[in-house]
Amino acid sequence: MEKFDASQKRSAKALARKGTLFPLGESTFSCLHGLSQKERQAGIRKMARATGEYRPLKKGEWYLSGAKPEAYKAPNDLSQAHVVAEIVKVKKETRFIVLKG
Repeated sequence: MEKFDASQKRSAKALARKGTLFPLGESTFSCLHGLSQKERQAGIRKMARATGEYRPLKKGEWYLSGAKPEAYKAPNDLSQAHVVAEIVKVKKETRFIVLKG
Protein backbone atom coordinates (compact mmCIF):
# COMPACT_ATOMS: atom_id res chain seq x y z
CA MET A 1 0.00 0.00 0.00
CA GLU A 2 1.23 3.46 -0.88
CA LYS A 3 2.31 5.73 1.98
CA PHE A 4 1.01 9.28 2.06
CA ASP A 5 2.77 12.30 3.50
CA ALA A 6 1.19 14.39 6.25
CA SER A 7 0.05 17.23 3.95
CA GLN A 8 -1.75 14.78 1.63
CA LYS A 9 -3.55 13.25 4.59
CA ARG A 10 -4.58 16.66 5.98
CA SER A 11 -5.93 17.96 2.66
CA ALA A 12 -7.76 14.71 1.94
CA LYS A 13 -9.25 14.68 5.42
CA ALA A 14 -10.58 18.23 4.98
CA LEU A 15 -12.02 17.40 1.57
CA ALA A 16 -13.51 14.08 2.61
CA ARG A 17 -15.81 15.32 5.34
CA LYS A 18 -18.51 12.74 5.00
CA GLY A 19 -21.67 14.05 3.37
CA THR A 20 -20.18 17.12 1.68
CA LEU A 21 -21.68 17.61 -1.81
CA PHE A 22 -19.67 18.36 -4.97
CA PRO A 23 -20.58 18.89 -8.65
CA LEU A 24 -19.84 16.29 -11.31
CA GLY A 25 -16.83 17.04 -13.50
CA GLU A 26 -17.45 18.29 -17.03
CA SER A 27 -15.86 15.24 -18.63
CA THR A 28 -18.37 12.97 -16.88
CA PHE A 29 -22.01 12.72 -17.85
CA SER A 30 -24.54 15.48 -17.27
CA CYS A 31 -26.04 16.02 -13.81
CA LEU A 32 -29.37 15.27 -15.52
CA HIS A 33 -28.32 11.93 -17.07
CA GLY A 34 -30.55 9.07 -15.98
CA LEU A 35 -33.25 11.29 -14.43
CA SER A 36 -36.88 11.05 -15.45
CA GLN A 37 -38.67 14.07 -16.93
CA LYS A 38 -40.68 14.36 -13.70
CA GLU A 39 -37.48 14.48 -11.61
CA ARG A 40 -35.96 17.10 -13.90
CA GLN A 41 -39.04 19.29 -13.64
CA ALA A 42 -38.95 18.94 -9.83
CA GLY A 43 -35.43 20.41 -9.79
CA ILE A 44 -33.60 17.18 -8.92
CA ARG A 45 -29.97 16.93 -10.01
CA LYS A 46 -27.14 14.45 -9.49
CA MET A 47 -24.17 15.42 -7.35
CA ALA A 48 -21.32 13.61 -5.67
CA ARG A 49 -21.10 13.08 -1.91
CA ALA A 50 -17.81 12.38 -0.14
CA THR A 51 -17.84 9.01 1.63
CA GLY A 52 -14.97 9.84 3.99
CA GLU A 53 -12.61 7.27 2.42
CA TYR A 54 -9.18 8.06 0.98
CA ARG A 55 -7.61 5.20 -0.96
CA PRO A 56 -6.53 3.97 -4.42
CA LEU A 57 -9.55 3.31 -6.65
CA LYS A 58 -10.90 0.47 -8.76
CA LYS A 59 -12.26 0.98 -12.28
CA GLY A 60 -15.72 2.58 -12.27
CA GLU A 61 -15.56 4.07 -8.77
CA TRP A 62 -16.24 7.79 -8.30
CA TYR A 63 -13.65 10.11 -6.77
CA LEU A 64 -13.05 13.79 -6.02
CA SER A 65 -10.20 15.71 -7.57
CA GLY A 66 -9.11 19.22 -8.50
CA ALA A 67 -8.44 22.63 -6.96
CA LYS A 68 -12.20 23.18 -7.08
CA PRO A 69 -13.17 19.58 -6.32
CA GLU A 70 -15.41 17.81 -8.79
CA ALA A 71 -16.40 14.15 -9.11
CA TYR A 72 -14.95 11.90 -11.80
CA LYS A 73 -15.39 8.23 -12.63
CA ALA A 74 -12.17 6.19 -12.59
CA PRO A 75 -11.47 4.98 -16.15
CA ASN A 76 -9.34 2.12 -14.80
CA ASP A 77 -7.69 1.01 -11.54
CA LEU A 78 -5.75 3.95 -10.08
CA SER A 79 -2.64 3.51 -7.94
CA GLN A 80 -2.80 7.09 -6.61
CA ALA A 81 -5.16 7.60 -3.66
CA HIS A 82 -8.17 9.88 -4.00
CA VAL A 83 -11.17 10.84 -1.91
CA VAL A 84 -13.94 8.34 -2.71
CA ALA A 85 -17.37 9.70 -3.69
CA GLU A 86 -20.83 8.35 -4.37
CA ILE A 87 -23.48 9.77 -6.70
CA VAL A 88 -26.69 11.04 -5.06
CA LYS A 89 -29.83 12.81 -6.22
CA VAL A 90 -30.47 16.20 -4.64
CA LYS A 91 -33.22 18.76 -4.94
CA LYS A 92 -32.12 22.36 -5.13
CA GLU A 93 -34.54 24.81 -3.62
CA THR A 94 -34.24 28.53 -4.16
CA ARG A 95 -35.50 30.90 -1.48
CA PHE A 96 -36.02 34.60 -1.87
CA ILE A 97 -36.02 36.99 1.05
CA VAL A 98 -37.56 40.39 0.46
CA LEU A 99 -35.71 43.11 2.32
CA LYS A 100 -37.50 46.39 2.90
CA GLY A 101 -35.14 49.30 2.64
